[in-house]
Amino acid sequence: MSIFVAGGSGFIGTNLVKRLEKLDRVTNLDIRNGHDCNVNNYSRVHFFVNQADIVFHLANIPAHRLSMGDPRDLMMNNYATTLNIAESCRNSNCKKIVYLSSFAVYGNNRPPWTEETLPDATTPYGLAKIISESLLIQYHEWYGIDVIIIRPSNVFGPYEDLHKPMQVIPQWIDDARNGRPLTVYGVRTTRDFTYVDDIVDGIIKASKKKGFETYNLCSGKPTLLVNVALRLSKNVHVENLPSHETEQWWGSYEKAKKDLDYSPTKNIMEWIDEQRERITGNKVVSEPRVRRKKDIKLH
Repeated sequence: MSIFVAGGSGFIGTNLVKRLEKLDRVTNLDIRNGHDCNVNNYSRVHFFVNQADIVFHLANIPAHRLSMGDPRDLMMNNYATTLNIAESCRNSNCKKIVYLSSFAVYGNNRPPWTEETLPDATTPYGLAKIISESLLIQYHEWYGIDVIIIRPSNVFGPYEDLHKPMQVIPQWIDDARNGRPLTVYGVRTTRDFTYVDDIVDGIIKASKKKGFETYNLCSGKPTLLVNVALRLSKNVHVENLPSHETEQWWGSYEKAKKDLDYSPTKNIMEWIDEQRERITGNKVVSEPRVRRKKDIKLH
């Protein structure tokens, strides 16, 4: 089987490509590898899709929070890459797309979120994911293309430093190494952290499905961000959660467990403990020092 990965040189993509290369022949197109590898170039995308049996689509600008400052470029790029891949499949013999979406589609819905939870974008990034999902659903219905949508949550693990812009865990690791305070937004803010190997396992298992399916890949457990930060450093600074950010964030993976035998293997605290020497540089940190802005709301 011939596999085409769009956007396979980032954090999740690198882990996925390494695994796929052990199974089949893989072609990876990613702008990180040069401007001639831009997935916005339809003819370039179609050339590779036409030679593939399946497409793994990870080619999006991954900027959930930062998308508020530059929505136009992000939304145009993320929609265009999805449209190019969908059109390439329509005009070739490749009729299966595995699309990496995001928990950002759930917004301010009350957790735990399931695949049936209605979309509720709170950022342009989340909206772009919803639009891309909708486009792929229509291409499945109109043209019979198999579409598998994966919604991962707060992925962590090896190669996370390849994620641009930098995600919270690598940022905190860098802050801890350099003696800077770790900034947390909201004392009650939770996230559902998921190990990248578990995500890759779920993606590959889901890729064997036919028709149309959507799967949450998560740990199913909310973790307080402030507790994660304190596991890395005792110097933690808490600020108010921005109005567009979701405070309570976690989901259910029951469907993936039933259909894919998916089960998370490692939680964020275990991974941080394993990496502690690398993170802290063997420095002994004194008593916890959590600093809060005066106007922080604790209700």
